[in-house]
Order: sequence, then structure tokens, then C-alpha cells
Amino acid sequence: MRREVDSGHVGRHVTGHVGKSDALWLHLQRRCFARRLRQRAPREGPPVPPSGCAGCRRPTCVSAAARVSACASACLRVSAAARPPLTLPAKAPAVTSLTRSVARITSPPAGPYSTQDCHAYLIGTGPDRILIDTGTGHTDFIDTLVLHLRAQNAKLSTVLLTHSHGNHASGLIRIFQRYNHTTFTVSKVKSPGSDKAGLDKIKFIKDGDIVSTLDGSVRLRTVHTPGHAADHACFWLDSDGILFSGDAILSRPPLPGTPLQPPSAHAIFESLPDYLASLTKLERLVPSLIFPAHGDIVVATLDSLQQARLAQLRLSQSIVDIIACHPARVVST
Repeated sequence: MRREVDSGHVGRHVTGHVGKSDALWLHLQRRCFARRLRQRAPREGPPVPPSGCAGCRRPTCVSAAARVSACASACLRVSAAARPPLTLPAKAPAVTSLTRSVARITSPPAGPYSTQDCHAYLIGTGPDRILIDTGTGHTDFIDTLVLHLRAQNAKLSTVLLTHSHGNHASGLIRIFQRYNHTTFTVSKVKSPGSDKAGLDKIKFIKDGDIVSTLDGSVRLRTVHTPGHAADHACFWLDSDGILFSGDAILSRPPLPGTPLQPPSAHAIFESLPDYLASLTKLERLVPSLIFPAHGDIVVATLDSLQQARLAQLRLSQSIVDIIACHPARVVST
């Protein structure tokens, strides 16, 4: 089989052999663009003459390939000029009431390294609220927070950070810009060697510390859970049996191509021994509900904790197996 391709502007022809796959491709392309041209043709009026294209009015192209490349591109420009621009509604942070004392603010991804929604939680029923995490840095997060607090006739008294990763702490800058930082407290577990900036604005807490609202109606216990990050902490609302797990436990579908990762496991950690020890600490709490930073509420809490442990053990064993199969490639340091 042979084909001729019109080079268009310079009037040359290139001739060569093509196989069955190329012939099929040309056939499908011709049918696809012919259908598009029929859809763009006016409903009233004469049909498109075989000697030219209704959109670009060019004479019949020498070959199917040239008709696809020359006529279709011109038709797309003509129809695009006639169509109004397509505008998609921007996804904004959303507030969801979870319990009588807990509301969730979901921030869409923001920035080049933010790929998924991230939850922040407002806890309290009285005149003030505790905020756990500050979102991805989405520009509308602070407005959503302010409007919700105003509707509840409450003020922000404490900000707790589960850890200092950007998709959990980036909203803190806008909170400082909106509020006087002397009116609320920012607390987190100290990270060795990485919490040097803004020490005057951060109160460091440790495992077992209690953080409460001004009226004492809500009391959160700090549970230091290193593994995902050295400064990672969960917060335990003992009165309701709710664990705010940050990134220690997630509830999202497994990633494509990773069948060993169950929905509640987190495969990213700085220290596997620390992470496994943190899972043991969380199991001892026996939470009724887990409110994670990503994904849905976890109801089967102990099962999710066990799945997370098994996933990490299988991952570590797969690494050992790979090293055992290729011992010559392992370089010790």
C-alpha cells in the first residue's frame, strides 16, 4: 500500500509505504474528523460539497492525511472563535458538620506539590474553637474559616498542627495575616533541628499534654506519633472517643498499581520502627472513630490500624526480598 501526503504550504509530495496499522489509523482519523465537521456544519443550508470543506473552504486536499491536517485545523479555529470560552467552577473549601462539637473544613489541592484534598478540623461548642491543621494554602481557606466562626459566634483560640508538612501547615500564613497572633496560640510537637523559624509564635507541646478550649468544654490529649514525620502528632478527644490522626492513618482508595496498600495504610514514612511503635500506641486508645487528614471517616478503627501495620510489614519484607535477590548491587555505607 502507498500513500501520498501533501506537505501543504510548499506544495511538495512525500510518497512512502505504509502498513495495515497506518491504513487503519488514516481510516479512523478520516471518520473522526468527518463526524466533527458534520457536527459543526449549520443545520440549515446545502450539504457540504465533496470539492471542499465547509469550515475552511479549502479545495479538496490531495489525500486523506492532508485533508485531516489542513481542513480540520482551520475548522477548529473557525468554530472556536464562534463558541464562548469554557469556564469551570473553581473548587472551594467546604465545611461539614461531623458531630455536635466537630466541624471539618476540606481544602482542595493548592501548589505544585499538593495533589489531594486535606482536612482541617474545628473543635468546640462554646465561645472559642480549636483548629487542627490549616489546610493546603488554598486562597479561600481563610475566608471559609472566618465565615464559619462568625456564623457560630465563636473565635479562634488555638491552632494545633499534626506536623509541619506543607499541605497541613501552609494555611497558617494567611491566618497570621488575618488575625493578630497574640489572640490565639499555635502549638505543635517540636521537630529536631527544623523548627527554628517563628519560635516566638509557636508553643511546643509534648506527648500527653492537654489542650483545651477556654471554657474547658473540650480537652484534647497530644499523642506523639513519629514515623510519617519526626514531629507528627495525633490528638485524642477522649470524651467522644475520636482520634484526629493526621497522616498516621488515612482513608483513601489504594493507588493504582499498589495492591498491597489497603485503604487506610500510609506507605510514606521517615522511620518504619517509629511508625510501627506509633500504631501500637494508637491501638491502645481503642478509638470509636478516626478523623484522618485525607479521606473519609474511619469507622472500623482497629481493623484499619491493623491493616496499616500489615501493609508496612509487607512493604519492608518486599524490600528485603529485592535485596536478597540482588546482593551484588547492595552498597553498604
